[in-house]
Amino acid sequence: MQVLVCDSAITLNASGFPECVTGWLVADPASFSSGLTVDDFEYLAGWTILVFAIAFGVKMIRKTIEDNSNEEK
Repeated sequence: MQVLVCDSAITLNASGFPECVTGWLVADPASFSSGLTVDDFEYLAGWTILVFAIAFGVKMIRKTIEDNSNEEK
C-alpha cells in the first residue's frame, strides 16, 4: 500500500480540496515509520509503569478519603 504525502505546506484550493505547495509525493508507509527499538521500548515501559503507579496511588488515596468521609456520616 502506498500513501500520498506532502513535504511542505498544505492549503485548500478554491474548490475546497487540499493542495500541496511543492506537489504530492507517493510513499510507502514503511519508508517513513520505523518500529520501536529496544531502547525506545525500555524508555516507554519505565514511564508507563511510573504513570500507572502514580494513578494507583491517587486512586487509593481518594478511596481512603471517601471511606473516611462515609464513616463520619
